Amino acid sequence: MLNRSVRWMQGGSCAALACMFLFFANANLSNGLALAEEHNAGEYRLQTGDVIGFAVIGYPEMQKRAVIDQSGVIVLPVLGPLNVLGKTIEDVRKEVIEVLKPKSLPQRSADGTETWTGFYPDQIVVDVEEYRPVYIDGDIASPGTQAFRPGMTVRQAVAAGGGYQLGRGELENPEMTA
Repeated sequence: MLNRSVRWMQGGSCAALACMFLFFANANLSNGLALAEEHNAGEYRLQTGDVIGFAVIGYPEMQKRAVIDQSGVIVLPVLGPLNVLGKTIEDVRKEVIEVLKPKSLPQRSADGTETWTGFYPDQIVVDVEEYRPVYIDGDIASPGTQAFRPGMTVRQAVAAGGGYQLGRGELENPEMTA
C-alpha cells in the first residue's frame, strides 16, 4: 500500500491533476450548484429550508418568520398557507398583496378609537431572512453545513469548510460529497 501511495505521489503533476479532477468530479453540491446557477440566471428562487420574513407596517402582530416546509408552503397571519416554492421574493410579495387587498383589520388610534383599515402595497414587506444551508462532506477540514449566500460557488463552499485536506483521507481516491 505504501509503495502504491508513494508511486502515486511521484507520478508528478499529471497524477495530481487527475486526482483533483476526480476530487471535483465526485463533488456533489447539488444544492449549491443549483443555487449558483439560479443566481447567475436571474433572481433567487425560493426553496425548502429558506426562511421568509413577513411584516405589514403598522401591524406588529402580523410580523412573522416562516420556514418553507418540504412541500414548499409557508403559513402567514391572516393569509394562511401559501405555496412559495420556486418563486422569487417579488412574486411572493405580489401574491401577498393580491390576497391582502380585499381584507381589512381593526387598528386602534391614539385616542383609543378603533377603525377598520385596509392594506396598502407599500406597507407589505417580504424578504429572505435566511437562506437554506449547503451540506459538505468528504476530505475537507470541517465537513457539515455551511451558510449559503446567493452566488456562492462550490469553491467558496469548500473554502468555508476549511479547504481540502487530502492527507486526511485516502490518497488514492479522495472524495468530497455534499
